[in-house]
Amino acid sequence: MRKYFIYVFLCLFPLLFINMDCACSGFDVEWEKVTLENHSGEAIYFYEFDRLFTPYETLYRSTKTFTFLPDGEKTDDLRVVNEEGRMLYIFIYKQSTMDEYTKEELAERDTFDSQIVLTLDELVKMNFHVIYTGEKNRERQ
Repeated sequence: MRKYFIYVFLCLFPLLFINMDCACSGFDVEWEKVTLENHSGEAIYFYEFDRLFTPYETLYRSTKTFTFLPDGEKTDDLRVVNEEGRMLYIFIYKQSTMDEYTKEELAERDTFDSQIVLTLDELVKMNFHVIYTGEKNRERQ
């Protein structure tokens, strides 16, 4: 019985230090809600990340799913870490694009309808409210 107790103690004791380290490094991050409003003339599907991925990585390596947003609607499901230097990347696919191509074809072509890239400072100036109008570009909007 004593060997069992020592074995359990030796296995669980390191977990105490791992847990202490995790509590101090990242779990107390402050997140900000970001509102995305769709005024593109058609429904859109989007992904959002706090770091840059290619469309291929977005479609194939992510566990995230597309978020659907009808025209004229808005959502506040987007999040960005409130920390200096953070950015928000949004890949947007219009309904017409999703109807024309499969997810695999979009990844192979490395394409999307629009990408919005915003810094935390830009988001603050916009009051964390982004309006998508349907412009096709890879630039900051």
